[in-house]
Amino acid sequence: MTSSPPSIIAMTTHSLETLELAVSCAASSSVEEAVRQQATAYCEQVRRAPDGWAHALRLFEATKQPLPKFYALSTLQEFLGGRRGSDAELREAARDEVRAVVLGWLDKSAETIGQEESYIRTKLGVVVALLIKSDYPERWSGAFDDLLALLSRGPHMIDFFFRVLHAVDEEIVSFHADRDAREIEHNVVIKDTMRASSCVRDVCAAV
Repeated sequence: MTSSPPSIIAMTTHSLETLELAVSCAASSSVEEAVRQQATAYCEQVRRAPDGWAHALRLFEATKQPLPKFYALSTLQEFLGGRRGSDAELREAARDEVRAVVLGWLDKSAETIGQEESYIRTKLGVVVALLIKSDYPERWSGAFDDLLALLSRGPHMIDFFFRVLHAVDEEIVSFHADRDAREIEHNVVIKDTMRASSCVRDVCAAV
């Protein structure tokens, strides 16, 4: 008879190892139902914590496993999509940190990103698009230049760039009636800036 894993919920610190284990257990059909429920509750607890984005960001950097990486990116997507917090200054500082880590990861992984699962690359593209949506052009004026600079690193980065563009079309270019006036207004600013600069021309030339 095998012993059950230690209670995940009883652990009070959001260590990367604990969080990675919890995500894996929550998605596994081979662990006991009680353990899976504990793991699911723990993952949701971290996701909804005020600093859940930070734990997700560290997990994204550290894990080699696809499911924990997807969980981390999904949590970042929710944070960047506006569900987290109301302190604008804190959110700006947090977005700066997310952007720095994501760009660093892309630079380091440019030659190997094709080894990631397709759904990981798609979700990462959404996260990058949400960073653009939040901070271009005011806080990240070189967003498209930074991404275009990675295209020379190989065909897998070109594939990823298309995933970002698809997410940009969905999040910024396409009209959705359920968006509030502030979101629509800033999307217009983004599109006007892209047209007024060399951005559209550079992107078309690159692809």
